Amino acid sequence: MALFMRLAIVSVLFAVGCEGSSGSKDSAPPAPDGKSIADKGGDTMSSDCPAHLPQADDACSKAGLVCDYGEDPQCMAQATCTQGKWQVAIAKCPGSDPSCPATYNEAASKDCQAKDETCSYSGLSCTCTNCTSYPVAQCSGPLTWRCKAPNPDPDCPHARPAIGASCIKEGQFCNYGCEPDVSRKCEEGKWAEASAPGGCPISTRRAKKEIRYITDGDRARIAAQARRLQLATYRYRDPALDRRTHLGFIIEDSPTCAAADMDRMQVDLYSYASMVLVLAQEQQRELATLQREVQTLRAELSRLRRKK
Repeated sequence: MALFMRLAIVSVLFAVGCEGSSGSKDSAPPAPDGKSIADKGGDTMSSDCPAHLPQADDACSKAGLVCDYGEDPQCMAQATCTQGKWQVAIAKCPGSDPSCPATYNEAASKDCQAKDETCSYSGLSCTCTNCTSYPVAQCSGPLTWRCKAPNPDPDCPHARPAIGASCIKEGQFCNYGCEPDVSRKCEEGKWAEASAPGGCPISTRRAKKEIRYITDGDRARIAAQARRLQLATYRYRDPALDRRTHLGFIIEDSPTCAAADMDRMQVDLYSYASMVLVLAQEQQRELATLQREVQTLRAELSRLRRKK
C-alpha cells in the first residue's frame, strides 16, 4: 500500500512542468513612463495597482495582486503583492543588456550566474534561479533560467496581456495562473482581470460549500476511471519545459476524467492525486474482502479435515 502511494505521487509530480517565479530587487527605478499598464485601460479597467511602480518592500494589501509597468513589452517591470509587501522585478532588455541571453530559446533551461536576475522576451520572463514554487516549493541544484511558458491556447496571447489592451474574441478566457486576477478575459474589446476556475487548491472546510462525501458506488466508478487512464511519456514543445521526458496522461484521451481540466488544458493535480487515493482505497477494500474469503475457506478446510 505504502509503495503504491509513493509510486502514485511520483507519477503526479512527473506529469507537470515547473515554472520559475520572478525575482525581486531591493529597489527599482521607475518604468519608462512611470505609469502602470493596468492604468491604461480606460473605463473598463478594474485594478488596485498603484499608478506608479512601487518600491520593493512597500506595504500592499491585496495578496497575489500582480501589476505590470512600462510601455515596451521587452522590458516590463512587475510588482507582486506578497505577504503584505511589494516584490518588484525589473526585466532587462535582451537587445541592450549583455547579461541577458539574446533570445527566449537561448535562455530557457540554460545555466546562469546572477540569482534572481530577470530578462523579458516579448512579455515572457526568464528568471535565473534554482527554486520552484509548484507543485512543491523548494530551492536546490544549479542556477538555471526558468522561463514562463507561453499560453498554449492559439486564441490567447503567448504572454499575459496588459489590462485594457485590445482583444478580438469576446468572452475569450486566457489562463496565466491559478492565483486571483492573474488570468485575463476579453470583455467589450479589452482584456480584463480574471481568475482561473477553481483557483489554486484550498482545502479548508471554511472555503467550500455543497460538500458531499463520495459513496461506495462513487468510489468504484472513480477507481475504474483511474484504471482506464492511459499513461504516456512525452516532452513539451516549449523549450522552457523541455528539460526531460515526463510521465502522465493526455487529457484529450480521457476528457470526462475527473482530473482532466479541459478549460485550462491541463491535469487537475488535486483531483488526480485524489483519484489515485480512491483507487488505493478501493484496492484495499478488495484485498480485505479476499482476505476474509481466504480465512473462511481455511476454516472450512480445517473443519473438513477434523471430520476425517
